[in-house]
Amino acid sequence: MKKGEKDQFCLLCHPDKKYIAETKHNLAVSAPGEKNLEGKTAAEAGVCSACHLPHKPARPLSGEGDFTAQLCMSCHSKGRVAEKVNLIGTTHPLSVYPFAKSETDSLRTTISVQKEELRLPLYDANGVRDIDGKMTCSTCHETHQSPPQPADTQAADNQKKIKSLLRKSSPQICKECHRDKFLIADTRHNLSASAPAEKNILNQTPAESGLCGSCHLVHGPQKNFLWARASLTEDSQKGAESLCISCHNETGIAQKKVNKGYNHPTHILPTDKGLTPALPLFDRQGKISLKGAITCQTCHDPHRWQPVSSAAEPAVQDPEAQKRFGSFLREPSPQICNECHQEKFQIADTEHDLSQSAPAGKNLLGQTAAQSGLCGSCHLAHNAQKTFLWAREITDPQKEGVQALCIGCHNAAGVAAKKVLTGYSHPLNITPAEKEFSTTLPLFTKDGQALEAGLLTCQTCHDPHRWSPSPDETAENHFNMEGNAQNSFLRIANSPEPKLCENCHPQQRTVEKTDHDLLISAPASRNSLDQIPTESGVCGTCHLVHNSQTPVKLWARRLSGGGDLIEQMCRSCHSKLGPANKKVPLIASHPDNVVIINTRKNTRVEDKYLPLFDKTTAKPTMVGNLSCASCHNVHLWDSKLPQNNTHTESEGSVMNSFLRTSSFHLMCKDCHGPEALFKYLYFHDPTKRTGAKD
Repeated sequence: MKKGEKDQFCLLCHPDKKYIAETKHNLAVSAPGEKNLEGKTAAEAGVCSACHLPHKPARPLSGEGDFTAQLCMSCHSKGRVAEKVNLIGTTHPLSVYPFAKSETDSLRTTISVQKEELRLPLYDANGVRDIDGKMTCSTCHETHQSPPQPADTQAADNQKKIKSLLRKSSPQICKECHRDKFLIADTRHNLSASAPAEKNILNQTPAESGLCGSCHLVHGPQKNFLWARASLTEDSQKGAESLCISCHNETGIAQKKVNKGYNHPTHILPTDKGLTPALPLFDRQGKISLKGAITCQTCHDPHRWQPVSSAAEPAVQDPEAQKRFGSFLREPSPQICNECHQEKFQIADTEHDLSQSAPAGKNLLGQTAAQSGLCGSCHLAHNAQKTFLWAREITDPQKEGVQALCIGCHNAAGVAAKKVLTGYSHPLNITPAEKEFSTTLPLFTKDGQALEAGLLTCQTCHDPHRWSPSPDETAENHFNMEGNAQNSFLRIANSPEPKLCENCHPQQRTVEKTDHDLLISAPASRNSLDQIPTESGVCGTCHLVHNSQTPVKLWARRLSGGGDLIEQMCRSCHSKLGPANKKVPLIASHPDNVVIINTRKNTRVEDKYLPLFDKTTAKPTMVGNLSCASCHNVHLWDSKLPQNNTHTESEGSVMNSFLRTSSFHLMCKDCHGPEALFKYLYFHDPTKRTGAKD
């Protein structure tokens, strides 16, 4: 500053402010007609008095909020002397206390410097420097201009600094607070290397804007993340995702890295799902928030190619495996998946851990389990198939929804060829409500989305990530071991108590602790899969969920004897070689030369139900003949005491014995009149029942 009467006095105490004379903040040069609140120009009052008076303000404040910002806006606002550099609008956040902590702070912040390391000034509410203070305009800008850089400093950087009155040249000044972001320099996100001709919204190339300016602007950017690039979408719901799409689109500079398939969902609020991942969440303005949503930036740090924790991973030497230890991920995969999906990691060391059971198998990207990681064998975060972000080939597109995913491995040529479904299995894709039953097990849409009123699928009964519902049975105890009703990835154990089956079929649970409960009455017997009752469970002794040889009742035992199909099923046990060889009826069938038209007894009403079944298909029918199941309810010992049904080894009578109704509600009388009681009593005695000769 040129010495003179008006300024010399100020410079006695503030000699460092003299450099303002060479800047546009010297109003004697840039706005010689501008007057202060005393009505004097800079030429009249002096350069200092254009903005400062000893005992009162020199200029009217403008704007709101931070005091220092109001000083700046007294010139840099519409209608003021520096309106050409109008700073109203989106700008770098002000009034931010970098080192303050509160309960609402995220686990991650955008500041990566310690208090004692920061070399930029912070200010208190009155504009006085304070190490515990807040950021203001003067944190980055020296309004009087700091001394010139040494002569050996690059001239271009020095000119940028002088022109913008920055305390340091850009991008070095950004590094004061955001040191961790400068890891971007050696990545493909450094546009000076990957796209040197590309321009930001100020029409600046990376060489002109600097390392940070290719993507961020301190003043005048688009709203979220101080974005400096043109956005392809105005959809506010996209939030931070729209920033990524501005480059990662089919015509963008990152068109080789475009997401074309299905991707991990964003805009999910983890707190709504009871999750607290140690990953950053963002609000709609792009600010980190503990209650924010998942965005692209939750999993990806666009400034760092490789997570710090991945350096010691041995698999990082594999070019394919490098993708899960790089790719701008905040944590290596699958560790990053564990942040939200901890319960899924029980899959490790089970037969569904393909690194153990099928190490040579490959996903859709041609990666082995060692290359893709634990999760990547079956799921892809980007470019996946729709259902469950599926990563494996769907071999049978005719199968619907979730079932098609399971069959992709469980087929004769698949990685689970030893566990292929043959024969008949429990029906899928049915709606419980339409079948008039309810369940607490999960139901799904055909696309694999959980839905309370959805369909019964493989995942309704099976949790593919957990071998056993029992916490005592660890994964390593089962590998290469045959599963049973207590594990086998079941959501609920089905043995010794049939908890899984009774979730949908509560009326059938009354078979427990009766003679038809083979866990008690025949513990050494085996079903058609060669399982004893403890392995198959109570239900599995007679019914198979998978691989039954017949669709009728999914029967689990070898058919025996003659007669209609239901009688053959009963004689699977009630025969000389069966587990019920002490209860073999001499004759079991109703005379076959009779046709019954069932018009009154075909509804499930207490004491009146007498169903008829087709003799070859065992399906309910209106016209047919009596069979074993017409009179007997095999799951209920005593129809009068359904809640207290415990019975083993005691001899039955006409009042129980799995009969659908007691003798005094005799249904035989409808056809046989007075002879009904005699025929009923000796139905299984060929020498006494007169009906044997009919």
